[in-house]
Amino acid sequence: MGRFAAAVCAALALAAGTASAESWSRMPTCYLRRSTEIRVHSENRMSVREEDEIWIASDNDRTEGYDAFTETAYGTLKKFEGSVFDSTGRLIRTLRNEDRNVSTVSYGAVYSEHRTCFHTLSIPRVPYRVSRVKEYEIRCLLMWPDWNPQAAFPVRDAELKIVCERPVPFRTRVLGGVTGPDSVRTRDGFPAFVWKASGIPPLKKEFRAAPESLFSTGVRFFPQRFNLEGHDGSAEDWTRLGDFYESLFEPRCMLRKTVPLVDECRSLPDPSERVRMLFKAFQESTRYVLIHLGIDGIRPHFAEDVHQNRYGDCKDLSLYLIAMLRQAGVEAYPALVLTRDQGTLDPDMPEGRFNHCVTAVMTGTDTLWLECTSDESWPDNIPPGLEGSSALILRRGKSTFLRIPESVSTANSRHVNASAELTLNRKLAFSGTARYLGDCSEAARERLRSLNEIERRNWFIGTLIPEAGTCSFNSFRIRGLDVPDSALIVSFAFKVPLFLKRAGSRWLIQPRVFNRFLFNGEEPSARKLPLRNPGRFMETDTIRFTIPAGLKVYNGEDSTTIDSPFGRYEDRCRTTQDGFVWTSRLSLERLDVPVSEYREYHHFMKQTGNAVRRKIVLSGIDSSAMTPH
Repeated sequence: MGRFAAAVCAALALAAGTASAESWSRMPTCYLRRSTEIRVHSENRMSVREEDEIWIASDNDRTEGYDAFTETAYGTLKKFEGSVFDSTGRLIRTLRNEDRNVSTVSYGAVYSEHRTCFHTLSIPRVPYRVSRVKEYEIRCLLMWPDWNPQAAFPVRDAELKIVCERPVPFRTRVLGGVTGPDSVRTRDGFPAFVWKASGIPPLKKEFRAAPESLFSTGVRFFPQRFNLEGHDGSAEDWTRLGDFYESLFEPRCMLRKTVPLVDECRSLPDPSERVRMLFKAFQESTRYVLIHLGIDGIRPHFAEDVHQNRYGDCKDLSLYLIAMLRQAGVEAYPALVLTRDQGTLDPDMPEGRFNHCVTAVMTGTDTLWLECTSDESWPDNIPPGLEGSSALILRRGKSTFLRIPESVSTANSRHVNASAELTLNRKLAFSGTARYLGDCSEAARERLRSLNEIERRNWFIGTLIPEAGTCSFNSFRIRGLDVPDSALIVSFAFKVPLFLKRAGSRWLIQPRVFNRFLFNGEEPSARKLPLRNPGRFMETDTIRFTIPAGLKVYNGEDSTTIDSPFGRYEDRCRTTQDGFVWTSRLSLERLDVPVSEYREYHHFMKQTGNAVRRKIVLSGIDSSAMTPH
C-alpha cells in the first residue's frame, strides 16, 4: 500500500472512533481527497503524480473508478496503481495487469502516434473506496497541465504541489476557492509551492453553459519559457509565442513550382477575386485527413507534400493554401485558433492552448478567415465554429492575438415565402420557396449533400412541419447546392395529410413554419453559469393561407411583438377575403449571457417560446364536413 493510501486509511480508522461503519456506508459518493504533485526538472521535462481517494456509494457511480492517460510524443505514462477497500477499510483487491487496457484507435485520425491507457477499479458490492495513483512524464513545458480538482461528485479536500528542481519562470491564475500558494521546501531541499481547496462542489451541467465557465476551481499555468525538440520558445508575450510557432510553419510554406491556376489569378486586379478563385479550386482538389506525426501534430507537413498528396489536417491545408495565395500576390498567414466551443484565451496571459488552424488573408483593413477543412464555407462568411474564437495570426515579429469577429443575425437567415391551401378533408397543399443565407446555408448545404433525393425531401419537410407525416411531392428543386458563396434556395410543392387539428367544434393551425426555437434553460434561481448561444440568426415566414368557403378565422386579426436586448420576435395574422396572411420574424442577437442577465434572458426566451407555438383558430363549418377521405 502506498504512503498516500496508508495515510487515508489511518484517517478513516481515526474517524471510525467517532463514526460507525454504518455511518460511512450512508455517505454519498464523493472524493475524499485529490492530490497532485508536479516536479519541474527542466524547460523540457516535468513529472506528475496524481492520487485520488474516492468513496463509491451507488451502483450508478461505479464508472468514477475509471482512469485514463493518453500517451503522445511528449507524454508518457509511468505508473498506474490502485486498490479497493470496503467500508471498514479492509483491502479487497488491487489493480492487476489484466485490469489495464491500451487503445491505439486513432479517433478522428487516419493515423496517430497517440495511445490511450485506461483501467476501471470496482467491486460488485457497494459501498467501497477506491485508492488510485497515476504517474506520467511530460517532455515540454508548453504542455504544462492545469490543475482542475473539480469532479462530477463533491471533493472534500484537494492539494497541488509544484516542486522546482531548477528555476523555471511561469505565471498562474487561481480560480474559485483555492488558497495559496504557500512556499515550502521539500525533503530533498527544493523550493515548492502548495495550493489547497476544500468543499469543492460537483460540476453540474447547465443548458448551453459557456465552455470557459466549466473550469471554475483550480489553478491555470502559463509557462514563460519552454523547449520543443530543440526549438526554444517564449510565452512572455503573444509576439514571442507567435514567433515560436511561425518558426515551425514558415520554413515549410514553399512550393517548387507555380500552381497552374495561380497564373490565371494574377491577372485579376482585385485580390478578393483571386482569393475566391483559388479557394474554390482548393476546396475542389483537396480533402481533410488527420494524421498525427512529427512534433505531435503541432508542426505542419511541407506544403509541397500536401500539394502532391492532396490531403492534410487543418495546419497542412492552411499552409498549402497560404503558399498558393502568396504565389498569386495575396498576403496570407496561418492563424492558430482555440475554437469557441473549447473556451477563450486571456489576452493578458499568452499560452499555446490552440486546437485548430485556419488561413488569415489580409485585404487592406479587413481580414478574411478561410476554413480550409470545410467544403461548404466561402471567403466572405466566417464559419459559426470560428465566430468569437481566440486566434493568433503568425507573422514574424508581428504576431497578433485577437478575437475572430461574430456575424450579425441578418447574415445568417432563413426565409420562407409560400402559399398554403387548406381543403375540407383537412389536407394542406403547400408550395413556395425557402431561402438560406450565411451559416444557415452552410449547415443546410452540408446536410443536403450527405443525403439522397428521398432523404432530402424528408429532411426538408422535417425542418418545416416536423409532424407532417408522409407527404406527397409535386415538385422539389434545390438551387445553389454546389455554389457555397451563393444563397441556397429550395423550391417546393407538396401535400400534407391531416394538417388541421380538431378542438371540439373548431380547427387549429400552427402557422409558424420554421420552428427552430429551442430553449431548455434552467429557472433563474438554479442558474450558476454564464450562457453561450451557438450563433446569431434570423428566420422569417410569409405564408398566404387559403381556407375552405364557410370557414373563418375565429380569433381575428392579431399580432405579437416581443423585444429585448437578446433578440426580437414579431408576428401578425391579417385576414383576407379567402383566408389569412401569416408573417413572423425571429432574431437572436446576443451570444453571451452573463449570470447577472440570465433572469431577463430567461423571461424573453419563455415568452418567445410561447409565442412561436401560438395557433390560429378556424370555425364556421360542422366537424362532419371536415372528415378526411
